Amino acid sequence: MIRYILARLLGLIPVLLILSIITFTLMHEVPGGPWKYGQRLFSDEQIAALKARYGLDKPLWQQYLTWLSGVIRFDFGFSFKHPDETVIV
Repeated sequence: MIRYILARLLGLIPVLLILSIITFTLMHEVPGGPWKYGQRLFSDEQIAALKARYGLDKPLWQQYLTWLSGVIRFDFGFSFKHPDETVIV
């Protein structure tokens, strides 16, 4: 019974990895962005600075690996709405 449960848990890892890749890719294909629509408009220079701060100026594969390494360590980054606070706070 324990062997069966361990086999199922190990089989869950590739499923979660594939699902996270699909979800991550789809989220980047959606038009707009976190600063595109909101209460105040940002200039192109401000948007470029925000993208650099949050790592959104890097290639998609690098963003995914950075995100995945954070998820493994339970580090979900900083909030877009409150930049001085982490998401977990």
